[in-house]
Amino acid sequence: MTQKKIIPVILCGGSGTRLWPMSREAYPKQFLTMTGEASLLQETVGRALRVTGAAPQNVVTVTLQSFAPDVARQLEEMFPGASTHMICEPLARNTAAAVAYAAAYVARVFGDDAMMWVLPSDHHIGLEKALGQAFDLAMASAEQGTLVTFGIKPTRPDTGYGYIRWSTPILESRV
Repeated sequence: MTQKKIIPVILCGGSGTRLWPMSREAYPKQFLTMTGEASLLQETVGRALRVTGAAPQNVVTVTLQSFAPDVARQLEEMFPGASTHMICEPLARNTAAAVAYAAAYVARVFGDDAMMWVLPSDHHIGLEKALGQAFDLAMASAEQGTLVTFGIKPTRPDTGYGYIRWSTPILESRV
């Protein structure tokens, strides 16, 4: 089996409502520094590069035109070349549209055999080693043609989050 090219796709939109007043429409939480010296966006890109071994110039970031200057500044500040493939949605249409837009771009620019790893730009993941292990298992399944989704078990019902119905988990962890 040949190793496919992994393209980290960072979704960097958002309305800035969940952490108000720190996060606002013009400056949502992915631009904030919450847990260290880097913003959530910068943490996400760094994590994606370390886990996949991808080069910064192979990161694709989907964002809004109004966020483009902040996204480019934050990416280039820590990862020179990481804003090379920054694509701006014509209109904000939520996750599915952003992923479809990125998929078309990745196929056109990197080829039909490239594999996307789609990541939200506003998450903090403290156990990167566990994420790397989960990623390796996911890749083995994805290379067999399976669509793989990472998720967590909800602790309560909440209309602000989606839910995943799965048939067979690849890995179930109590991290």
